Amino acid sequence: MRALISTKAIIVVACIVFAYWLIVGGCEVTQAACCQYDIMDSYTASIVRGERLVRTLLSTQPTEDQKCYCCARAHLRAIIDMMHYFDALAQAKNQAFCEGTFIVEDDAGNIYNFLKSYTHTYRRISSHFNEYGVQHYGLDIPLNKRARILFPRRKRHILFAQLDHRTLFIKPENYGTNIAIPTDMIMHCKEYVQYLLRGCMRLGFERGDWREERVPEVVVHAWHHFLRHWIDDAHGVVQLVRASTIHGIKSIIENLPAICQQVAQPTMVQKAAHTRLLYVLDRYDHCHMRRGREVILRVADFTAA
Repeated sequence: MRALISTKAIIVVACIVFAYWLIVGGCEVTQAACCQYDIMDSYTASIVRGERLVRTLLSTQPTEDQKCYCCARAHLRAIIDMMHYFDALAQAKNQAFCEGTFIVEDDAGNIYNFLKSYTHTYRRISSHFNEYGVQHYGLDIPLNKRARILFPRRKRHILFAQLDHRTLFIKPENYGTNIAIPTDMIMHCKEYVQYLLRGCMRLGFERGDWREERVPEVVVHAWHHFLRHWIDDAHGVVQLVRASTIHGIKSIIENLPAICQQVAQPTMVQKAAHTRLLYVLDRYDHCHMRRGREVILRVADFTAA
């Protein structure tokens, strides 16, 4: 009987420890193993190379640098340079993040093809931008390289997909889903469970250093407030709010002019709701192509002096 009680106690303690690890902790690389990119080269030089690479990829006259690399190691180094450049652009916009997403203007698909052509890029599933119905891909920093190099913000993996013929999304992540690296798969599943728990416990998904594509609650609330005063159809209000949570801020920008035109003489209350919505939207750049708080990089950002 005592042995049974002891076994149950051990199981309970183990479950508590595992739950605490799942929600709070997890395996993290030590400071010594984080991205010490300047061991091999300077951070500034990496940004400069990344800028030169992106401009080459976006040029109308492709060069040999754009078409291929002599080995996977050189290709990966170039991808790391590009990610450091993107991270530097985000910092210049005051939009640096710990967890976030880049939306990159890529008219010819050259940046997408450059990432996809990396030898160790693999197909993977993802919960991001599923409404586009496109294939997602991932690539990892090899295990034997992680003590010396990582992507910016100590990331080991990037997820990417071509959303349409003009835009590409890139999401740096802590861990990938490559079956050849089982520890990464376990940690990725752990982080996904944490994400689900945050939703169930209503802990929120918005932090100052998070710039993901999730539509900010303040935007949804301002949009809902506006619609309730400008549209009499309750069902129409629900449909428009639901569309904004799926397609984001850009859907609000698309629908806003038509709604305003339907009211010839808006009341003071309607004007106030409209002003409040515009004030909230004014916090974000490139609203016509924005879904949430992601960092949007356009061609003008790459070609600026």
